[in-house]
Amino acid sequence: MLMIATICFVLAALGLLAMAAKYGLGPVPVDYHASIIAADGEITPGVRKVLLALYRVMGAAMGTAGLLTLVLALGPVRTGQTWAALAIFVAGALVAVTGAWVPYRVERDTGVRTPWRLAAVAGLLLAAGLVAALV
Repeated sequence: MLMIATICFVLAALGLLAMAAKYGLGPVPVDYHASIIAADGEITPGVRKVLLALYRVMGAAMGTAGLLTLVLALGPVRTGQTWAALAIFVAGALVAVTGAWVPYRVERDTGVRTPWRLAAVAGLLLAAGLVAALV
């Protein structure tokens, strides 16, 4: 079961790292944000600068969470240390729940497709990893 836990956590970490790359290195604004903002008008240089700052910080935070998840999954979780699985789940759940719920509401309110599904899948992987680590 520890192998299953490790795989679940590694997959969740890879999802976090993918999102980190999107926001940390990608264009500003991302496509779905551009669609939402365009409905209200033009993206001003000031809004673009604010988004750039927020994206880069968010990307760095997601990257950090992804790397820590990866290190804990491939180290202490693999050797059966349940504290590491609990730490991954608690920290990851904060990111996954926020990353699913807030974009879901934005999608519901605007009709523009957001990446809440990726965060929801990551949350499910984290829960499955925790269960596998504890069994």
